[in-house]
Amino acid sequence: MAVPSISAVVPGDGITLGGYLIEITGTNFRIPPVPPAGYTGGEAQRTVKVEIDGVECDLVYEATTARVFALIPPYAGDPDDLAKDVDVTVTNLDDDGDPIPGETVTLVDGFKYHYLDLAIEQPVTNVGRKLKHLMERRITKNVYLRTSPDYDDTVADELDRIAEQAGDEPWVAIIGPTLEPNPDYQENEYQEKELAGGEYSNFREAVACDLTYEIAGGASGAMSHQITLNLLNLLVIFMRQTTHVEFEVAGSGVDLETEEREIELTGYPNLVESTNIDGRFRFVSEIKVIGVPVDLRDRFEAIRTAELDEDPDFDFYGE
Repeated sequence: MAVPSISAVVPGDGITLGGYLIEITGTNFRIPPVPPAGYTGGEAQRTVKVEIDGVECDLVYEATTARVFALIPPYAGDPDDLAKDVDVTVTNLDDDGDPIPGETVTLVDGFKYHYLDLAIEQPVTNVGRKLKHLMERRITKNVYLRTSPDYDDTVADELDRIAEQAGDEPWVAIIGPTLEPNPDYQENEYQEKELAGGEYSNFREAVACDLTYEIAGGASGAMSHQITLNLLNLLVIFMRQTTHVEFEVAGSGVDLETEEREIELTGYPNLVESTNIDGRFRFVSEIKVIGVPVDLRDRFEAIRTAELDEDPDFDFYGE
């Protein structure tokens, strides 16, 4: 009987959404037998079960007898107990997938869940802010970022409030976004990225969505119609020139990484006259930013050394 042991869990904490890898180091973890001749990969019998706070991890990769990777499940406990550390349990499994008696180890208080720090800017808000800065530099200084259009035809309409704030100056409002999943930009399979010092990071791309923003603009006063037409024309030129937007996402460790996504003009601008305030024109259009990562979890986890990279095309069991 080979009783396993746990010496470390890295990282030792993570957000309540789960869905990221941890690395468990120790001894006597049972690894799968050598594949038979002709084996081409795919589903294989697990030889180790990992539980976090009593919840089994859906995905486990047995790298060596001293190293196991596991996908953290979402937090399932009482929110009032979130401040408490939780146990990490590793159990060796037999060829039938059943626990081997006596081959279980628990690291008491080995992991800690916490809520996501909502003060950290995420890609969705970062993209909107980048669009605002681009339009401020190239169209007009009066660019406003809003989450809701409020299109009712009253004096309190959000666009009328923006126009009042801009005064006689031309203005542009970026409204939204609405999100639509884009599977073409989502890599659910785990990938590898080489880091400095001969180390590697296992990671999974975040869930990706297309972000659709409504773009409105306008002007007031005697020249409202002409100024709004010119503003509309500037938006069309801007979209022809600005085919991509760059934004920052969480990378390996605490570093930010810059990504770039395509922008499309999906709704051609339409000029309309305000029905509740005379002499005020505006236009409404749509733009779409393609394949922006919106998953709130860090994408890069579970550092492993180059010495384990003998077979870079390994399969995670349970995928």
